[in-house]
Amino acid sequence: MLKVGLTGNHGSGHKQIVEVFEEAGTPVFDADLVVKWLLNYNQETIREIKSKFGDTIYSYGLINLYKFSDNSKFEKLLNVIEPHLFRKYDYFRLRNNKYAYTIFLSSILFEKRWNDKMNYSINTFKPQISRKKDLRKKTAMHLDMIEFILENEMCEYSKNCMADFIIPNYSALIDNPEHTEDEKVLKQINQIHSNLIRNCGNLDFIKTF
Repeated sequence: MLKVGLTGNHGSGHKQIVEVFEEAGTPVFDADLVVKWLLNYNQETIREIKSKFGDTIYSYGLINLYKFSDNSKFEKLLNVIEPHLFRKYDYFRLRNNKYAYTIFLSSILFEKRWNDKMNYSINTFKPQISRKKDLRKKTAMHLDMIEFILENEMCEYSKNCMADFIIPNYSALIDNPEHTEDEKVLKQINQIHSNLIRNCGNLDFIKTF
């Protein structure tokens, strides 16, 4: 079974992309969600975090991430939970071992070099200028907050260079008026799925989108 990491910068649409895989039957491990659970609800990891950072790192039962605004401190926090995260992923893969591949969904796949633990990686790409327009139009975030998030994320072009597959996810891709943006993205996902099936060495499970 192949391990496939899927990521994308803020507002790139990677959460929607992974839903297409999931709806077609591909098992998806939501690492972002599991990280939140490990930080806030798993007693083993909470004890480890408190032993390294102190009890005051938690407020009203939840971790206070404002105390980890420093990148190096946040890196140390993620290092504490990383072994627990991948044990959860290994268990998830065992439960889904009949499938050709599983997807490891993470917003920080490349930032943490977790792509090195994958067989393949997929980056959802939408140019920053498009994402900025979308966030201003579709969210209630203040412009200063949007700019802060976008300026402090990993370069989207660096992610493209590191990825095995890229899913461009923006309207400029539509070179044929008969094809909608969704149809264009779906075609790309189908191509990636076919490539993964060919490369997995196990053709017992073949599903088309």
